[in-house]
This record gives sequence, C-alpha cells and structure tokens, in this order.
Amino acid sequence: MSLLSSRLIATALVLAACAVVLFVGLGSYPLWDPDEGRHAEIAREVLGATDWHGWVTPRLNDEPYREKPIFFYWAVAVAYAAVGVNELGARLVSALAAFATVTAVFAWSLPRWGPRPAALAALVLLTGIEFAGLGRFANLDMLLTLFLTAGVLAVERWGTTKRTTWIVAAATAAAFGMLTKGLVAPLLIGGVGLVHLAVQHRLDLLRSRALVLALAVFVALAAPWHLLAAAIDPAYLRELYLEGHLGRFVGTARAFHHEPFWFYVPILLAGFFPWSALLPATIAATRTDDDDARLCLVWAGIVFLFFSASVSKLGTYILPCFPPLALLTGRALDSLLSPDALPGRAHRLAGWGLWLVVVVLLVLPIVLVVLARWSWDGALTGTSLMALGLLPIGGLLGRLLWRDRIPQAVAMLAASAVLVLVGFYRFAAPPVSLLASTAPLAAVIRERAPDDVPVVAYAIRAPSLLFYLRRPIIHLARWRPLRKLVAGHPLVLVVTSLKHRATIAEAGVTAPWQTGGRRELWGSQPPPDSP
Repeated sequence: MSLLSSRLIATALVLAACAVVLFVGLGSYPLWDPDEGRHAEIAREVLGATDWHGWVTPRLNDEPYREKPIFFYWAVAVAYAAVGVNELGARLVSALAAFATVTAVFAWSLPRWGPRPAALAALVLLTGIEFAGLGRFANLDMLLTLFLTAGVLAVERWGTTKRTTWIVAAATAAAFGMLTKGLVAPLLIGGVGLVHLAVQHRLDLLRSRALVLALAVFVALAAPWHLLAAAIDPAYLRELYLEGHLGRFVGTARAFHHEPFWFYVPILLAGFFPWSALLPATIAATRTDDDDARLCLVWAGIVFLFFSASVSKLGTYILPCFPPLALLTGRALDSLLSPDALPGRAHRLAGWGLWLVVVVLLVLPIVLVVLARWSWDGALTGTSLMALGLLPIGGLLGRLLWRDRIPQAVAMLAASAVLVLVGFYRFAAPPVSLLASTAPLAAVIRERAPDDVPVVAYAIRAPSLLFYLRRPIIHLARWRPLRKLVAGHPLVLVVTSLKHRATIAEAGVTAPWQTGGRRELWGSQPPPDSP
C-alpha cells in the first residue's frame, strides 16, 4: 500500500470516528445542570441582548456574570443563530472544538510519524472518557483545550522552522484562549513554549523581532474586549482576575472546590480511561532523547503541575493534558504493534494494562447497576442494565490477551470505545439527562401556568430552568422570603429537591405538580386540571 493511500485511509478513519463520537445525536437530550444549563443560558442572553452592553458583558438571569470572559458565549450565540436556540446549538461549539483538537493532533503527527501512529494518537484522544464527554458538553474547557493545543504546536513549529507565521499563530491562539477563560491560556502556552525552547537549546529565538509582532497581535486581539468590559462594568475585570483567577489559585477567595495537590491523579486515570491503563507502557516505550517526545512530556507535565498547584480544582480543568498524552500513547502503541517489535518491558506493561481494562469492564456494570438501584429511587435502574453490554467486550478482550494477541486487543479496544460512546449518547444519555436537567419541569410550567407566575429555584442550582423557560426566575434559600412571596401571589411555583419538601411546605407550597427524580415541581395551588 502506498504512503498516499495509507494517509487517506488514516484520515478517513479519524474523520469517521469524530463524526460518530462527537456529532451523532448531539442535540437529542436535555442540558445537564448546573454547568451546561448555565453556559447555554448566558449565551442565550448574549444573543438576545437589546444593546451593545449585553453583547460585551455576559449576564445570567439578567444579572452580571463576571466569572468568565466573553468569547465562548459569542461563539455559542453564533451557533444559536445558525441552528437555533436549542441543545444542539449549545453543544456545537464544544463538539467543533473537540473535532479541531483531534484534527490538530493528527495533522501535527502525520508528517512526523506516519499514518498509523497519527491515527492511533487521534483515536486515543477522541475515545478517552473525559475528552469525549466534554466534546459533547456545553462548557468552556474544550474550547480552551483547542487554543492551548494550537498554541503549543505553533510554538514548536516556530522553534523548528523559525517562520514568523507560526509565532503569530501561537499569539493568536493565546489571545483567543484568554478571551475564553482568562490568563491560563497565555501562561500555559508561554510556559510550555519557553521550557521546550530551553530543552532544545533554542532560547536565542527570544531575541527575534518576530516576538514583537506576536505580542502586538496578542494585544490587538485581547485588549479591545477588556477595555470595553472595564468601561461598562468596572467590577468585571477585578472579579474575573483578582478573585476568579488569583484568589482561587492561591486559596484566598471564598471556598471554591478546594482539593488536595494529588487530586488530578485519579481524575487523569479515570478521565483518560481506557488508555490510562497503558500509560506505564507508554512511558516505558517513550524515548526521552527524541525532540517530539520531549515536547509532549514538557507539555503534559507543565499543564498537570500548574493545575495541581492551584488550590481550587475541578475535574474538567485537566483536559488540556490529554492531547500530549494521546500523542505519546499513539506513538508508543505504534511501536508496540510493529511486526518486528521485540517483547520487552513495555510489551509486558501493555499486557498488564489491558488486563486491567478487562477487570474494569467486568466489574463496572455491576457497580453501575447497584448504584442506580440505590440512587434517585431507582429511576435509572433500567438504564443501568445497558452497562451489561460491557461484559462481552471484556470477555472478548480477555480472550485475545490470553492468546497474547495484543495488536488485535488494542484494535478491538479502540473500536469498542467508539461503539460504547455512541451507544451511551444514543440510548443512555436521554434518560440520564432527564434527571440532570429541569427540561421536563419547564415543559410542565409552560403548559399549565401563565407566563407571569413567579418561579422559584429553592436551595438548588438549576440554570437550565432559565434556558427552557426563556425568562428570569427567583433564587431563594430561606423559607421566610418564600412564605412572603407566596402570600403576595395567587400562585407560586417552586423547583427544588426532595430534601426540601418539608421546608417549602412551611411556606405554603404544598401542591405537587411533578415529583420524583432529582428535581421536583411544587405549587402553592394545585395544577389547573387537578380535582
């Protein structure tokens, strides 16, 4: 087979896998609270703003939202204008960013390593649990990961070719990353790039005039929005950078996801599964005297240490670590699967890692069924039975390993990962989403209550309610203000959780409109068609 044919087949395989994993049924299930609902609603309010202030400074529930910059919300607003204000529009930016990130990894590694390792790296990245999940999730992390990936790879190309175009591309990625999630983008792109150049003994490039042009491009792209935001809302940048960035990093801000330093170790192992089981083999097969491998090691290490050093941590923050890990894993797998590869330490570690995957596939369905049985009154018990489909996959994988057919086992694992992800989002995500979203409750409110009825979210975060109702709601966490509101209106509707039933009853909200599940809808009067 010619090199051109191999490249075409590898490209077609990666594109087909991206299409089914990221885009099939993307808008077929409700938004998840709180993150998807919040970001989708902010973008909806940006799109519906009646003056230019609302297009520059985002709002949530018609109140200023200063925790993030604007670019993601602009992008989602554009998606809404293209495909409608719906779940597809809310998730499309993340899906396209994931597709572009996989494409960047594939395109960068293809001319260096060849079709098979490039395709393996792309498939490893695409089918990792966290990457695939966030590629279909309406939040900012995937878009940030795209800009970080593009920026780091552009710096590498600049260091190799010395072409000004590449460092300008890196500055552009850093600027858009800053407009997406703040200083983390330029800090990480610059930090990884600086260490990589130092390792390559190319620090003389820092005297290049191209850096002046790159800095000018960065300022030209990033500064205008910051100046406008500061003029419209002087508190915006202070809250965004001093409290939201510095305060959370060093722990001086209000309590916000404070976690220990080692927090991202289990997150990485779970989020990069099933390929995290092969990381020991990847490390053993990676040559540290190779320039490309050193770039990926520096890249993954700096991202991991940076987010681990922060006092405030969320599981999604570690996502930018996955592209370099996927590149290392794809290249290691290619060397392990080569026909002339000799059995060695990396080969043994790969076998043990795959056996670990078999154990997880055989145990996980039982765990999920038990958890579903005891959570939310067993509402997901039937859905959890779909996980039993992992058992034959684990059995077949174990049979291949028993016969020492590691190449066939890796191929089966990659294909199975694609099928499992597609199956989850096609069949399991809709019923799970009905518990993680307020879409069903919003439908009841729209059908059975006038538009002027006050709707209260009591002691819960349910921003998807805003998205589906298309109007502001009232957030309360004390029963006395709720009782006062009930006394002043003929009908008040309350969305809350099971544990708050007794509290809202003291305020006069005792009529069930829709109960069961994670969220419930109660009213101060029975529904119109109740006896």
